[in-house]
Amino acid sequence: VERYSAFDMLRALALPVYLPCILIDAARSTATPSLPLFLRTLGCDDAQVGLVLGCEGAGETLGGLPASSMLRWLGERSTMVVALAAVGLFCLSCAFVSTGRTGLSLLLPLFGIAAIRFCIG
Repeated sequence: VERYSAFDMLRALALPVYLPCILIDAARSTATPSLPLFLRTLGCDDAQVGLVLGCEGAGETLGGLPASSMLRWLGERSTMVVALAAVGLFCLSCAFVSTGRTGLSLLLPLFGIAAIRFCIG
């Protein structure tokens, strides 16, 4: 039986697991401070900004509910691929949706669902 050190396991997981997680978290943390400012330039008041930003948390909550069954049904690798494709679809759809409040309110829950499935996967 061959034994692996902790360093070997971390090195094996660095590219397929840790790099995508770091990239998604970096993108989320970059967009988080600028999104309220962007919404203010669209003419949103404080309540509307809070509502739009709360949609991402609602999407994460709704995405977390079926994520475990998806993980059992598809397996870990396929779940991560599906979730990464959903995040990519979210980013692509942001480019084509009008920059209004309604578009962001509809897309942020989708991003939350995709992100939570990616993290669970």
